[in-house]
Amino acid sequence: MLENLSFDLDTLHEMVDLYLTCFADTGYQLAEKLEGDDLKDIKEFAHSLKGMVASIGGYRLMETANLIQEMCREGNKPDYAVWAPIITAQPTELKEAMEQLDWNELERLAAGK
Repeated sequence: MLENLSFDLDTLHEMVDLYLTCFADTGYQLAEKLEGDDLKDIKEFAHSLKGMVASIGGYRLMETANLIQEMCREGNKPDYAVWAPIITAQPTELKEAMEQLDWNELERLAAGK
């Protein structure tokens, strides 16, 4: 994840803070959208979520959002009962991982590039 940002620790810190303060509940928002029938809205929201979490290393959540986006693109509505539990759990897991980042270790890695 740090490599993707050219070892810019300040940018990583900003992105993690942004995720923690603004995006950590996006799984619940996407789950709410899955209750509806607007495939375009679901697809666009999944796409936005995918981009945000990819930039901070949330690859499991990124892949889940991608699968939901692809289903919508193909005209298939994701089943709420199947996807809602997944899409609400993964952002919480990512949030917990982000809160436990060892910034001192990341600083050491960035300095050693």
